[in-house]
Amino acid sequence: MMEPTNHTTRSCVTCAKAKAKCVWDQERTERTCQRCTRLGKECLRKEAVARRRKPEKSTRAAQLQKLENKLDHLVNALSSSTSQLQAASTSASSTPLLSTATPQTAASTRSNGLGHPSPAISQLDNPANTTHRDYSVLDTMCGGDNLEFNREPDTPKHPEAVAISLVEAEVLLDRYKKLMACYMPFVVIPRHATPQSLYESNPLLLRAIVCVALFHDLPRQRVCVKDLIREIGERILVKGERSVDLLQCVMVTVAWYHPHVFWFNQLTMLLHLAVALTVDTCVDRAPQKNEVIRKSSERVQTLADHRVLMGVFYYTSIMATNFGNRTSALHFTPYMDECLSVIDAAREYASDLHLVQTVRVQRLACTIVSNGTSHVPAKVYASAIRADIERLREIGGSPQQQTKLRADVPLQLQCLAVELHAWEASLANLFDNHTKILTHHLEDVYGCTNAIQSIFDLFLAIPTGDFFFVTFSIFDHFVYALICFTKLSLMEAEPWIRTALNDKMRFSETFEAFAAKFEAADASQPDDIKVENDCFGAWGKKLRFARQVWEAKMAHSTRAASPVRDADGHGDRLSNTLNEMGQPTPAESMDDAEFFNYLNGSFWDNFAGDFDLGAVGLDTFG
Repeated sequence: MMEPTNHTTRSCVTCAKAKAKCVWDQERTERTCQRCTRLGKECLRKEAVARRRKPEKSTRAAQLQKLENKLDHLVNALSSSTSQLQAASTSASSTPLLSTATPQTAASTRSNGLGHPSPAISQLDNPANTTHRDYSVLDTMCGGDNLEFNREPDTPKHPEAVAISLVEAEVLLDRYKKLMACYMPFVVIPRHATPQSLYESNPLLLRAIVCVALFHDLPRQRVCVKDLIREIGERILVKGERSVDLLQCVMVTVAWYHPHVFWFNQLTMLLHLAVALTVDTCVDRAPQKNEVIRKSSERVQTLADHRVLMGVFYYTSIMATNFGNRTSALHFTPYMDECLSVIDAAREYASDLHLVQTVRVQRLACTIVSNGTSHVPAKVYASAIRADIERLREIGGSPQQQTKLRADVPLQLQCLAVELHAWEASLANLFDNHTKILTHHLEDVYGCTNAIQSIFDLFLAIPTGDFFFVTFSIFDHFVYALICFTKLSLMEAEPWIRTALNDKMRFSETFEAFAAKFEAADASQPDDIKVENDCFGAWGKKLRFARQVWEAKMAHSTRAASPVRDADGHGDRLSNTLNEMGQPTPAESMDDAEFFNYLNGSFWDNFAGDFDLGAVGLDTFG
């Protein structure tokens, strides 16, 4: 009978690598195999590995029992949550709708700055995914961001300080419809609209309206706008959302995005996002002629789509005509002209007539900037432009409507800016080439000064409190006229011509008048609203500095041949003072658009620091 075989014997490591037969020598005392002994190699045994047994499959009955346990757990959870909701609704029914607050928000009730307390906002889900909503609070209008605007948003300091309650949202929405909506015909809010209805139809638009109407509290507004832009970027760039509602939100944000208020130059970025949304949402082109393709791929375009399309064209073209290096205008296509005619024919709202006239006048500005005056005399070209503007006003509806359009300040400013574009185009070579003979262009210079003076007079006639209501296009026209004004003041010409220009334009007095105007806006209380907003004070400081630099340049040019030395015998005090301040020299900055361009964020960053325009030595400029 044979001895039982040892099944635990394994090949050594050396034989296993060589894939050779491993025979163990039972007679030898060394624990080596015959092959390793013959070859003189090291023989290492393999360690036995414990094999894992496969788990036994559960039976059908066990699986059913496990599933029943899960269902019982879900039923218990649902029953407990239903009882909690019923208890909450019972307690809420005894209080008014607008004053309802959750236990968490009741402890953080605070004054909203509008004369009454309001609860903080709690987080809600998307309204499209909720069946029952409690309108006691809105969705978070502004995230829990830090009130210190330049710090990281991941470390909130006082999240309840920037929350917007439903009560405050109603006040801000009423303020927008009463004071600000007249300047924004491209996104129309019905008079009967409420925060609840806007929250259901377009919550992001409601969020934008609340942000722009929060001008009475600048720190909160900056945080809210920063959080809104973050939300817009996430929805467009991360989530890939494309909708007309989102485009309307962007346009409302653009209309009141004053970079001198928010410091960061994101206006051009928002405009580019708006142009991209017009392409992605197909509002810039006609629906497909094929009925099957149109029904399957595109929705029917509405008047709201046409209005927001005109808004994208208007704001991009304003930037392109007044500051050509900032962005390019949306090309005005025949389909856009058709949309404008549809709006004019329908006139669903009273603001539609203002929209039509605004876009038509802006098209004239685009034509002037793109084509120039060619070889036509500037006087003839400006007269033709004025005739076109008058013709547009005459086709603007009834005599009462025409009278209303003539009294419309934004439209008047735009018409004057278009006329100024025509005069500036004739003087373009004169501004760029100082060797041109100025006496050959005196009539053009005189027409340009008249257009600039008309813009300034109209701008000064705006009530200081309205500065918080108007859109950035009003300031855009003002800055454009101010740039042309400065170019005229710095032109190289005969002394008698410069004296005549100074007598007519009154450069120093004009700068001082505008500085006082902006400072008065900071101290105003528009519509009896207590305003905590000092953004226009920076305008006044910059204009006063511009006046001092201009006066210094004029004084420096008159004594360039014999520089005035101080009592100690040092060099020119003017040059030394300017160099010590670290400010741009007059020759490099005063006739440059970047110096007066209020879209230049670096200037406002400097003013946010400890820059003091009352420093020692500035009195020597006068």
